[in-house]
Amino acid sequence: MAHLKDTALMKQKVKEIEALHKLAQICQKAYRDGKKDVVYLAEILRDKEPSNTLTHPKHINCAGWYNKHNKETDEQQICRCMFYYGKNETHSRKCQFKRKWRHIPDDVDIIDYETPMPYKIEKIGKIDLCLKYDKRIYGVEVKPPENNDETISRMVSEILTYTIDFPNILPAIAVFENSNQQKRIDELDKLNNNDFKIIRKYVQVFIIRIVGKTLDNTVEYMIEPY
Repeated sequence: MAHLKDTALMKQKVKEIEALHKLAQICQKAYRDGKKDVVYLAEILRDKEPSNTLTHPKHINCAGWYNKHNKETDEQQICRCMFYYGKNETHSRKCQFKRKWRHIPDDVDIIDYETPMPYKIEKIGKIDLCLKYDKRIYGVEVKPPENNDETISRMVSEILTYTIDFPNILPAIAVFENSNQQKRIDELDKLNNNDFKIIRKYVQVFIIRIVGKTLDNTVEYMIEPY
């Protein structure tokens, strides 16, 4: 079985290299002279046209303080907690999530989570986190820290798609320290992959570093450019 898994992993990496090459070409064509070619990105990355149905991006509060939810590795729950934790101390103390996420102050501000497209589009997701860093706003694709094999190329493709309709939001991905995604980025850098170098000129990469954990299973983390 080990040999079969190794073979499958090699095939996956070959496909990812091919995907990164295509994404590098897309980035170079879509972001010329500091401007984003929205029409081109929509044509190349979307299968469906936007509907006439407006989305409702406003969030009221996190349900964790009054509703049990035990999916610790759920991507949406992690991002929700990253956004809400500490905003209401009473709610934070009552939170029933098994694992909570406390952002240690750094140069990055979390300003939104699960940001949808302005109009609903079939099979198109939401921006996991919106971050403010160095006076710029980034729409960020995030994957859980454990048991996740999502490829870097898929993360890049998704965030390029989700940020199409936002002229002031730049695309970015964020990977957890010691995650499969961080290891893959390090591998691509070690391989001196030129396509990924090109992509990084247009897609910011952040790393989420876990710096501590409290007795009530609150994870303390920082976000920084990688």
